[in-house]
This record gives sequence, structure tokens and C-alpha cells, in this order.
Amino acid sequence: MSNQAICKCCKNTAYLYGICDFNKSCEEGRGKYLPHCGIDIYYYKCSNCGFIFTDYFDRYTIEEFKKHIYNEEYAEIDPDCDIIRPQNNAKAISSAFSQFKNEIRIMDYGGGNGVFASNLTQMGLKEVVTYDPFYKEFSEKPVGLYNLITSFEVIEHVPNPYETFERMVSMLDVENGLIFFSTLLQPSNIDEVKTNWWYISPRNGHISIHSSRSISLLLNKLGLNFESANAVTHCAFKEIPFFARHLFKRKTTS
Repeated sequence: MSNQAICKCCKNTAYLYGICDFNKSCEEGRGKYLPHCGIDIYYYKCSNCGFIFTDYFDRYTIEEFKKHIYNEEYAEIDPDCDIIRPQNNAKAISSAFSQFKNEIRIMDYGGGNGVFASNLTQMGLKEVVTYDPFYKEFSEKPVGLYNLITSFEVIEHVPNPYETFERMVSMLDVENGLIFFSTLLQPSNIDEVKTNWWYISPRNGHISIHSSRSISLLLNKLGLNFESANAVTHCAFKEIPFFARHLFKRKTTS
């Protein structure tokens, strides 16, 4: 393995930042540890934008991801993924946008088993679809453009962040649209904990760990602005669309 790599966000030099075992998972934050498997995963950090990433999975196919990461044991290291998280996310999105339920088209990018979209539909939002290449029933790219594209806990899983955002933008009604996504940004003490940080977890497929700057650079290249509500929840837009103005007004006055 090299001590250097090219940053996937800004193309500057990234240096070796740390090494962890393939079986390092997010459940370590809850005190659950998997046995080491002896496969070293090298993470690099960009000297310019702070993006932390591994190139170990760059050539993985969808089938390899399914075999080694998103397999039958995945729920053991992400127990909230199938039901609890999509249900909670659906409640949050419904609360934020239900007053415009007849006026917006929603697509959940990387929406997994479709529970999120199903819950939103049950809550009264009219046009909600799921797109996820890893799930056969949702792997066909939806037709048309969408006002609201949601993407929860996806960006940290992709080996090609620019291409992922580019794909989202290609399905967004850019003039009247918003990408609402979640990923946990690096904490202020990241250079103290480095790859010991619980969120850097290859067994979970957490292979792209962002700073605010790295995401902003990617979205700016695509002509979008970037705003964060907090360290987890973010959005991207060209102009604030009509159905989201109340959220930004609330933010500026709080």
C-alpha cells in the first residue's frame, strides 16, 4: 500500500492517516467488538479538504459489496438499518414537508428495502419512490425529475462521492429542488482519535468520511450550495425551493 493517494473530492494529495481491521464496526461505539479478521484497511486524509477515505473498495462490484459487507450479518453491526432508522426518518420528513404533500415528488436515493418510502406514503405524501442499485426491486432508475431527493446514511458508503452526487443531481429538478441527506461529519478532535473514531468502520461500509469542506467542494462543482442543520443533517440546492423556505427561516431566527 502507498503512503499517498489522490483525494476523491478535490484531487489534492492525501496522506496515509491510519489503518484499521476490516471487521471494525460502528457497534464498537456501543461496546460490541467483532473478532479481527487480519485484513488491514488503509485510510487517507486529504491535505486540502480534510476528506478521509480508503481506496480498498474502489474496484468492488455490487456483488462483492453484498457478499462482504451488506450480507446476512450486516444487521448485527447496524441493527437500526431495516426498520427503526427509516421509520424515524419518515416521521422527520413528513413533519417538515407534509404541508406540500400534493406539490412535490420525492425520491429516496439509496433507500434500501423501501420502508422509508412506504412510511411516507402511509403518512399521506403522494409521490414517493425508492432508488437503490443494491436492491433488485428498486434498482431501476426512476423516470423524471424530483423536487426532494432524500439520502440517509449513504454518502459515507460510496467509493466515488462526486459521481454519487452527480447522479442525484441528474434526477433533481434543480430549479425547484432540494437534496436532503445525512452523514456524520468529522468531529473537532478527529486528528486525536484518527481511525479509532467509531464512525470510521469498514465492516459497515463507512469508506468515505467527510468534512464540511469536502462536501461543499463536491456540491459547488455541481452548481449547488451546501448547508448543514447540524453535524448529521445537510441539504444541497441551487436556490431554496418554495417547499423548504420555512425550514431556513426557522434556522435563521432560532
